[in-house]
Amino acid sequence: AEDDVEFGLGMVDNAISVPDQVARQRTSAIQRLQEQLRQHFPFHGIQLQLYGSSDTGLAMLDSDLDISLGVAAGKRLEREDLVSALKEKCTGISHVHLIPAPGHGTITRFLDGVSSSTCDVLFNNRLGLANTALLKCVLAYDARLPRLVRLVCYWSRVMLGRRFPKQVIPSSYSTTVLVLHYLQQANMLPDFFDKTFTGSARVDSHIYDLDCSYVQKVEGPTLVKGSVYDLLQGYWVYYGQHFKREDSVASMRGLLCKRELEEQEPASDTHNYVSSFKPSPLAVQDPFVLTHNLTHNVSLECAVLWGDMCRAAVRYAGAHRPLHVWLFRDKVEEEEEEEEEKEEEEAGNKTPIWEGTNGDMPCIGAKRGIEAMEH
Repeated sequence: AEDDVEFGLGMVDNAISVPDQVARQRTSAIQRLQEQLRQHFPFHGIQLQLYGSSDTGLAMLDSDLDISLGVAAGKRLEREDLVSALKEKCTGISHVHLIPAPGHGTITRFLDGVSSSTCDVLFNNRLGLANTALLKCVLAYDARLPRLVRLVCYWSRVMLGRRFPKQVIPSSYSTTVLVLHYLQQANMLPDFFDKTFTGSARVDSHIYDLDCSYVQKVEGPTLVKGSVYDLLQGYWVYYGQHFKREDSVASMRGLLCKRELEEQEPASDTHNYVSSFKPSPLAVQDPFVLTHNLTHNVSLECAVLWGDMCRAAVRYAGAHRPLHVWLFRDKVEEEEEEEEEKEEEEAGNKTPIWEGTNGDMPCIGAKRGIEAMEH
């Protein structure tokens, strides 16, 4: 029954989400680190701000903490001094090292032993903070959206992560934009960049030379229809049957033509961000840096498999198969596999593309959620 599926999906979501206690530990870790850095650099006015999935509520248990480090006007903190302070003056910090981040500069990464969290620090990441504020406003539009995004991100990680390294699969941020783009194309999410909205609060902001304005809150009844399970199936239908990956760009500003973006004249560099839209098999546009392709790292093989996964999920749903068996499970019993393949052959459909998988569920709580959906 659909109620059982919804209950099972809720259990999966609860298992992969960050518990309130862990979230408080992570917030406390940021505050503790800020106080330690302020003691070591008393005249810099250091401020640490959390951004990304840990601030939007989309983080999973193994998500990194993304931190923007700001200093008072007229002050400057050298990266070498920050690294030295983290290694020698801050308690509970280890494994401090630098990671090049094209388009962002250099990330200072370390492990906070108290909260057991990997932390990534960027200096004054104003665009990261703005993107986070935008997503928080969009996700607040309907209570079903955060759960939907987390489930899609988890599904994508499990299904694609078995075949490809993390570096060539869509990030959680780009997957979030993919979900929001689908909802807009299905007329279930307003255009948060529409300047004609009246009676709604707006954020009018420019960062560097970018227009980062958006609608902060859309008044009126929600446009989102259906259960989370319905929305999840709608995501697969859209990207499995309607979205033309070879020609299109998924964007929160609409469905865009890939060729037109790629052929645009290169813009001037924006605070070290890319100046032209990089071509790739799967293209997702950054909400503010319109020349930035969030999925420029995704390989052709990964993009093709992603589309095949969506189409296969639609097939199983249409045949009233136990779709949840194929959602998040890494290991399928041989008898179930043989039965499914036999039914596929009789129906004249293709053999499932996820044969040969192995391993256990990444999260035992998620496994219990799936088992609840099966009974």
